[in-house]
Amino acid sequence: MPAVLGNYCYLNKEDASSLACFGILLEIGWEVQDVARILYYRAWKGDKEAFPTKLIVMKCVHHMTSLVGIPLILLCRDMPELHRVCFDMQLTSFLYGFCEEYSRTLDIRKKPAKLVESMVCWYLVTIGFVCMRILDGFYLKYKILELVYSQEMWMHFTFLLVMGSIFSVFNIFATAICFQRAIEISQKFEHSSAG
Repeated sequence: MPAVLGNYCYLNKEDASSLACFGILLEIGWEVQDVARILYYRAWKGDKEAFPTKLIVMKCVHHMTSLVGIPLILLCRDMPELHRVCFDMQLTSFLYGFCEEYSRTLDIRKKPAKLVESMVCWYLVTIGFVCMRILDGFYLKYKILELVYSQEMWMHFTFLLVMGSIFSVFNIFATAICFQRAIEISQKFEHSSAG
C-alpha cells in the first residue's frame, strides 16, 4: 500500500518498493501453500468431495499465474504499475473474501431484508472486479509488457504475455461469477418481496 500511495506515504521510494515486492512474495507464498494444501487433502486424504477435479484445475491455473511475480520483481521492481497490479489483486481478493464471509453470517431465512445487504456486497465486489481487475488490470499489464518489449527481452515478454492472458481470462470469469451471484440474490429478494 505505501508504494501505491506514493507522496502520501512517509516512506522513501526504495522502502515503499521493497514493501510492495515483499507483498508480492507473500502472495506467491500463500498461493503455493494453498495448492500444496489442496493436493495434500486430495492425494493423501482422498477428499474428492471437498476438492473436486474441476476446482483443483481452476485453483492451480489461478495460483500458477501468481508465479509471474518473481520475474516481474527482477525486471521492474520499482515500476508503479507493478505495485498497483499487486494492490488491485489483493484488494479485490479481500473484497471477495469479506463479501463471501459476511454473506454467510446473514440470517436470510428469518430476515429476508438481509438479502439486500448480501446483494449490495456482491454488486460492490463486481464493480471492484470490473474496475480493478479488468479495466485497470488490462492497462497495467499493457504498461508492464510495453516495458519488457522495449528492453527486447523476448522470452520474458512471451512468458508474461501468456500468463497475463490466462490471468485476464480468469479475471473475466471471476467477475462473471460475482455478477451471477449478485443477480441470483436479486432474484431471491424479488421472489421473497412478492411472496
